[in-house]
Amino acid sequence: MSAPMHSEKLREGLQALRDGFLERVTARCLAIEGILAELDGSDEGHVAEADREAIQQHAHKTAGVAATFGFSVLGEKALAVEQLMTRADGTLPWSVARPEIEALLDEMEDALDEFS
Repeated sequence: MSAPMHSEKLREGLQALRDGFLERVTARCLAIEGILAELDGSDEGHVAEADREAIQQHAHKTAGVAATFGFSVLGEKALAVEQLMTRADGTLPWSVARPEIEALLDEMEDALDEFS
């Protein structure tokens, strides 16, 4: 196999991985937005355990590879949310969590807009 052909296959493979990552970011963004939308109509003042764990997992999965694909700020925001959700107990107020989560969502949307 010639070097240019090998390079092109490598480039195509990396692009496929990046595209897959962005598809997963889309799904995670929608999932987190869904959690926030459900809470908009509730009286909850604190992050419920199931919501905290779901958001933590979405953030963790995003933080793990974002920088690899050139999204370092997204990775940093995701890590901050992951750490906040991991440290939190049952008394984490939404007033503290929501701005951090919304900053992550904004960065997710920026990354998606950049490559759509």
